Amino acid sequence: MKKLVALLFVVLSIACKNEKPETIIIPEKIVYEFGYRLNDYKVINDTLKSGENFGEILSRNKIGSSKIYEIVTKIRDSFNIRSLKAGIPYTILAKDDSTQQAQVFIYRQSKIYYTIIDFKDSTIFVVNGKRPIKTKIETASGLITTHLSHAIKSQGLSPDLTYKMADEVFAWAIDFSKLQKNDKFKLVYDTNNFT
Repeated sequence: MKKLVALLFVVLSIACKNEKPETIIIPEKIVYEFGYRLNDYKVINDTLKSGENFGEILSRNKIGSSKIYEIVTKIRDSFNIRSLKAGIPYTILAKDDSTQQAQVFIYRQSKIYYTIIDFKDSTIFVVNGKRPIKTKIETASGLITTHLSHAIKSQGLSPDLTYKMADEVFAWAIDFSKLQKNDKFKLVYDTNNFT
């Protein structure tokens, strides 16, 4: 019986060694932003440094001076490159090859507004855009056991919200100094999500 079990173990071991591992191919996640398929580019995110200019950024990203001049000349009526400010983020979409030459410059003026300068082809163009905003209505309510700020914090909200309500929103409508233990509150507010 022991010989039979040992022989069965050897046969199973040999059979398992001959099986090839199964290859699982996970498809690449396709990412679109600003109307571009980012998977097709080398994406370079950076922030404008003090004293840095548009020409320096493009030159550093393998655009020659004659092409920079052409870009600046063609876009001057649509976008003033002197409006670029230090501390503002930008994105370069570069060729995803050995040259890694810039193709698109995206300047993000704010969380909402952006400017795209596309110079990958002979046609150079500017798009001034606005990111879509989704507004969602939220509510929070609770019972005051010590202070309003503690009750708001227990709802997962910032305690700074108490001071904003007291100083900015309801300063002349509610006397926040007269709130007492077991008073109830309910907040209805909107949140913005940028897509």
